[in-house]
Amino acid sequence: MIQNAFCNEEKRIQELYSYQILDSDADFNLDEITQLAASICEVPIALISLVDKDRQWFKSKTGLEATQTARDISFCTHAIEQHELFLVEDSHKDERFKNNPLVLGQPNVRFYAGQPLKTPNGNNIGTLCVIDHQTKQLTNKQKEMLLVLSKQVINYFELYKAKKELETVRLDFIRKERQNSIANLSSGIAHEINNPLAIILGKISGITSKMEASENKILESLNLKRDMEVITNASNRISKIIKSLRDFSHCDDNEAVTEVSVKEIFQSIFFMFERKFSKDSIEVSLNIPDNLLIKCKLINLSHAFYNLILNSYESILTHSERWINISAVKNLDSSIVIQFVDSGNGIPKNLQARLMEPFVSSKEFMNLPKGLGLCIAKGIIQANNGFLKYLENARNTTFEVQLNMSC
Repeated sequence: MIQNAFCNEEKRIQELYSYQILDSDADFNLDEITQLAASICEVPIALISLVDKDRQWFKSKTGLEATQTARDISFCTHAIEQHELFLVEDSHKDERFKNNPLVLGQPNVRFYAGQPLKTPNGNNIGTLCVIDHQTKQLTNKQKEMLLVLSKQVINYFELYKAKKELETVRLDFIRKERQNSIANLSSGIAHEINNPLAIILGKISGITSKMEASENKILESLNLKRDMEVITNASNRISKIIKSLRDFSHCDDNEAVTEVSVKEIFQSIFFMFERKFSKDSIEVSLNIPDNLLIKCKLINLSHAFYNLILNSYESILTHSERWINISAVKNLDSSIVIQFVDSGNGIPKNLQARLMEPFVSSKEFMNLPKGLGLCIAKGIIQANNGFLKYLENARNTTFEVQLNMSC
């Protein structure tokens, strides 16, 4: 009687799916394990087989072209019901397998040894198996090595799963920080909208009063035209504010790549800072060629640049001299270098290593660029195949971004 190594098939399947490995691309790290298993056991075929509901799928394979087979004819479905190595030394003499299509036809399984892939929760999600076209017996050492290699497969799956989970946490962290950034913008945006809105309402009220006073006489056309231009300009300003905020808040990890002007990216971001810069008397300069273009995820990259500018803004508020300069040039290798320079006096050498840590809150960093903004900017820029670095030898606080013209 076959001993059942798991108590619940549904839980076993759930755990298999939790690794998000089924139907994923080939992995050379796992391919090396199957190659090693085949070499150790001196067989032509070795597989990392994951047993799904109705199929077995091969995450890694040596000596076999097929990528999957039906579960109901698989040897591995028997192997996962064991606590230990499942052996079939001669399939022609085994009543369970002698008429199996995998025995009578390709791949002509005569010998099979399957070591269950047991998860930390005790579920057998598949096997590390070796196959031969002739009868065979494994030595104790070969059996031990199959067990060792099977544990390494599970360790690798656990690492793969942990990396996926960390990436999910990272993206969630970025989304939450983006929400915080939007919340911080909201008061300023409200003020930006209220100002032109007050102008519009005032002009409409004035026009209404004139109409009432004129007793249906034709209004002075010049004054009416001027008032309508003021209303139009104020309306356009509201529209631009709303567009900037909507673009910023709709950052999508699956955003399509588009070709845009680098200068226009920063002009749009500066628009969101306009009130802050004016209120705090911060002088801003933008030295970027009009024809400098980049293919990128526009909103995604804008969020990184926003955080870099925000860090500059916050770090120079207490300075007597307050300015921010952003410049960009195209290198000979077709990369783009963007420098963010502000009137700060740089970062002390003993603090530079911690500069882009996500949760820095030390008083040592008072009035210095720090924390979440730089951490998020760095992550986004790296995801766009670029890099962010602090230039320690610059006279003023300087961060440099390098990006390919096609992110």
